[in-house]
Amino acid sequence: MRDSTTDYPLSIAAWLVTIAALLSGPLGFVTSLHEGQPAWRDARSYFEHAHRLQQLPFWFGFLLIVSCVFLVARLASLGFEHHRTRAFIAIVAIAVYAALISINYALQVAYIPALVAARDDVLAYVTMTNPTAPTWVLEMFGYAVLGLATAILAPAITGHGARRRLIRGLLRANGAISVVGALITAIDLGWVQTPVGLASFVGWNVLMIVAMAMIGFEYIPLPGDSAREATQ
Repeated sequence: MRDSTTDYPLSIAAWLVTIAALLSGPLGFVTSLHEGQPAWRDARSYFEHAHRLQQLPFWFGFLLIVSCVFLVARLASLGFEHHRTRAFIAIVAIAVYAALISINYALQVAYIPALVAARDDVLAYVTMTNPTAPTWVLEMFGYAVLGLATAILAPAITGHGARRRLIRGLLRANGAISVVGALITAIDLGWVQTPVGLASFVGWNVLMIVAMAMIGFEYIPLPGDSAREATQ
């Protein structure tokens, strides 16, 4: 049985993150199978296999950015009364996340097509097909900051039920996994496209989608919720 407290905006934000994560993550994998790039060799090889569909996951990535900002802003507002310092830190963190990831995705959808058209070898330093491109630094550290924001705001998920405790645990786990990913990137940038890196990518997506779907279900008002809360 659910805890009685519900919050429609938080539920909507969580469902938006769920949808955006599904579109930008798994869609990227499907796209790579259909119109993707082979294993990175050099810019010339990239030019030969370039296709506009390869930018599609990054366009959905912008939806993920907006959804995550909405989610963290709502969690911060819910936790503000009892966790003001946490709320302020999380707001700053989500702003950093949005800036880093927006820059990266803007490069992917706007700058890379221009580099392909010009057959410019600078592409090697921008495309995320190259596991050692600096844009992976933006990606991994940006999502580490998002993970910190969700972990910091885990106490905003109030309630003593098993679902609420699990959601708080998942948000904290997201923070830990994201930070560890960034630290490994600082040691070995190319790890992101190794089997371990790809497994971590899948694991992060599953964790994030499960956590967001649970929040979306847990906080959406159901028939009888308003009456039940009014009697408490």
